[in-house]
Amino acid sequence: MTTYVHNMNVLLACINSYCQWAGVKINMGKTEETGYDYKRQCPFDLSILQLGNGKPKIVMLWDPVKYSGSVSQSLVI
Repeated sequence: MTTYVHNMNVLLACINSYCQWAGVKINMGKTEETGYDYKRQCPFDLSILQLGNGKPKIVMLWDPVKYSGSVSQSLVI
């Protein structure tokens, strides 16, 4: 969990570096990110997020999701 969108990108870069080192491929079809600012009562703009050469799907907190992995990242303030 992070408190800034920039920090989410830093974490995604770390995940990408590890995956390249380990020879693991990330299934971008199952990769989702979410972020919400509770102080301002609005979702964060996560359009800048980048994971390797792809962009994760952005989901809202109220959207139903199917959890099928072991890595998750949320942005909450």
